[in-house]
Amino acid sequence: MARKRIALSVRPEYHEKLLKLAEYQNTTITTVVGELLNECESAVDVILKAYAEIEKGVDKNKVLTNMLSEGLGIASEKLKQE
Repeated sequence: MARKRIALSVRPEYHEKLLKLAEYQNTTITTVVGELLNECESAVDVILKAYAEIEKGVDKNKVLTNMLSEGLGIASEKLKQE
């Protein structure tokens, strides 16, 4: 699948942190940011699902409970992979 490009602005302090991380990993800042965003994809999926549930009228407290449950499940799966 073709990758999409986006423009991204970050605070100077965060940019320095990303540069340092790239240096430690012996890679580019673009790779570091891409990997960070890829690691966050499951969280984005959970958030999108929550918004869809809210739009359908699901109680917000139930949505938050579901988000927490799914987030813990994702964390558990990641730990099992290691």
